[in-house]
Amino acid sequence: MDVSVIVVNYNSSAFLTVCLDSLLTGIQGVSFEVIVVDNCSDDGVFDQIKVRFPNIQYIENKVNRGFAAATNQGIAKASGDFILLLNPDAKVSSHALQETIAFFRRHPKAGIAGCKISYIDGRLQYSAHSFPSPLTLFSEAMFLDVLFPGSTIFGTASLTYFSYNEERRVDWVMGAYLMVRREVVMAVGLLDERFFMYSEEVDYCYRAMESGYEVWFIPQAMIVHYWGGMSAVSKRSLLWSHLSQLILFQKHFHGMKMFLMIFLRFLSIVNRILVYFIVGCIMFKKGLLKKSYYQSYALCRLILDSWSFQPVTSPDS
Repeated sequence: MDVSVIVVNYNSSAFLTVCLDSLLTGIQGVSFEVIVVDNCSDDGVFDQIKVRFPNIQYIENKVNRGFAAATNQGIAKASGDFILLLNPDAKVSSHALQETIAFFRRHPKAGIAGCKISYIDGRLQYSAHSFPSPLTLFSEAMFLDVLFPGSTIFGTASLTYFSYNEERRVDWVMGAYLMVRREVVMAVGLLDERFFMYSEEVDYCYRAMESGYEVWFIPQAMIVHYWGGMSAVSKRSLLWSHLSQLILFQKHFHGMKMFLMIFLRFLSIVNRILVYFIVGCIMFKKGLLKKSYYQSYALCRLILDSWSFQPVTSPDS
């Protein structure tokens, strides 16, 4: 078996149909298996998925265990030389798996690889990133990455100055399409299940690089990311995005650097509340006002969580 494809589904069954169709009908020249882990979806469509795709392996959880834990369940059943983590709201190009495996075979030090990702309208989605640092967090907090995307200083976080048309060694790649060698899993271990959703791929790439493996972005493999399934933005998913970053900071950074990064993350939230609200009011943009509200909700929950010492354990709590 060349590759085991693991798809974690949570109320994304409509997208999942497109994802599985692209895998089962479009991928040629690669032996692969597909393992779908469902995190207790209640969208009423998942049973139809099982009927339509009977040759896929399914794991059905009775509760939403989160992305990292569900992925680990899939990895435990995987038999491929490579393991691909794939979002359910992704459509895979016909050559993506072949190109990624071929890249690994040309680069024996590469342990993890991600691909070129576009939105449904063809716009590029930044999928290669640098690890968080005081500089990247300051740039984000002050909107410098948006104002100066071509800057090699302020555009570092998502490599917005990079053309995304050439192979490049990076710090971490987006988990919508992330392929890893089996030997990396054997050496590094499974995903950290403290990350209910978001930042688990950042943590995993960090651990892989600490173990001597390289992380690469490759443009010859491509997917379309619908960005509307389990990753669709809500106030709870935004809250967990912030929480996951705080967990990441506390895990990999220490002392004054860690506290500075946490402060900058909160500064980013506060600035977004203000900017989205002010611009939304001036331009009569309901979308910006909604973003301001979501950020306000996340900030309040983070503060209350800190005072109560009862960490949120899922985006639904």
